[in-house]
Amino acid sequence: MPESAHFPLMVLAAVLIAAAGLPTWRRLHYRSYWPAVGYPLAALSVWASWRRVALGCGLTKKRQRYWFTLVPGSVASTGLVKVKRRFQRVAVDTRPFMWLPMPTRHGWRVTVHTLEGQTPADYSEAAERLAHSWGVHAVRASSPRPGRVVLAATVRDPLVQIDQLPPSTELLGVTVGRLESGTPWVIDFKIVPQLDGEAAAATTIARKRSVFYNVLQYAVDLEELPSNPIDKVKAWKPPKVREVVDRRVVVNPSQARELLNAVTYVGRLDRGRHLRAFFTCLYFAALRPAEALGLREADCYLPATGWGLLVLAKSKPQANKRWTNSGDAHDDRGLKHRASEEGRPVPIPPELVTILRAHIEEFGVNPDGRLFRTSRGGVISIGTYCNVWRKARHTAFRPEQVASPLAGRPYDLRHAAVSLWLNAGVAAPEVADRAGHGVDVLLKVYAKCIDGGAEIANQRISDALGP
Repeated sequence: MPESAHFPLMVLAAVLIAAAGLPTWRRLHYRSYWPAVGYPLAALSVWASWRRVALGCGLTKKRQRYWFTLVPGSVASTGLVKVKRRFQRVAVDTRPFMWLPMPTRHGWRVTVHTLEGQTPADYSEAAERLAHSWGVHAVRASSPRPGRVVLAATVRDPLVQIDQLPPSTELLGVTVGRLESGTPWVIDFKIVPQLDGEAAAATTIARKRSVFYNVLQYAVDLEELPSNPIDKVKAWKPPKVREVVDRRVVVNPSQARELLNAVTYVGRLDRGRHLRAFFTCLYFAALRPAEALGLREADCYLPATGWGLLVLAKSKPQANKRWTNSGDAHDDRGLKHRASEEGRPVPIPPELVTILRAHIEEFGVNPDGRLFRTSRGGVISIGTYCNVWRKARHTAFRPEQVASPLAGRPYDLRHAAVSLWLNAGVAAPEVADRAGHGVDVLLKVYAKCIDGGAEIANQRISDALGP
């Protein structure tokens, strides 16, 4: 056989050997395989299939275009319809313009020009469909500027096999893993950022630092670490947490009544009127919001005249469903600073007695006896009553008061109640018992809300200084 006849066989053998070696190359050294072979093939496939993919994912728009179309003409004597090709305007599915995909470490990214009426949210909603259409692990959509969307595709899950994490060079910067993009995930414990990138509050920083410290201390107990490394950090201290109530948030009785009246004008249907008694319990009885949400008719003694009594037994704090025993956002919990089954009696003035009696008469109670619930019998969420409270402040207050911290949160009604009791001369142990505080904590938290002390101190200093 001549040598020219062997050449096609040699080429075919080389192609077969290369094709058989590609999977091995990809498995053994993906980092070199991806830019050399994987990316060019993926770029061609994405570019060629973009029209079909965009149409299937609902990212196309109808536009009028001049197009050659087949239209029926006259009917011949034989009964056949003569078809003509005509140039006319028709509605055509137009895909967004796509630039050439560019390679990344774990996939590729491509910039797309949005069509009229499209937003980045449209591409985020279609991300899962795009991933399945292109056969990749995930697609993420972002918008660097108006009219542009960047689609970042991750070809395979980078978290399946994680190599050694690089150490962090920043103070209190801890590399805890890798992100889905493959880049190191570093948490800066100096600022403990939130999801929006802003620095967290002092209480959040203190709580998360405490959790992190205890995790490391547990490693010390297991003899995985010789000592807690946080103890060696001297260059940074956590921010101080404010432990006293700012008296600027405290409303007087007149302002409180204006707010409670404004609540009745807020919300659809009767939401505001239903929540008026809820907020009234926070002010006249100094209840915590979670305690008011758990208040039942059996806990209330509401006489026709005179003072009444609330015997609190349960609270319904809100938490993520993943961290509750029942799987609901609100679990039945015991009272704060009390044993699990220990109650707390709270005498209530006649004004609150009248409001609660009217509330029960108008709205009734839930089958489980709860006074406050949603239209479907659920527990009212924090977002719902905070939204009503925010609108009530705009209704009752002047613009300068709305901009101030005065009664900025529903919880500030409880602060106002305790401050009112202390300034009225009620003994601290009695106030602490009604509010569910310890006496030492009560005097520490509300020290700046007790009036009269500064005037007496000023007078004594003036007397000491003399004329």
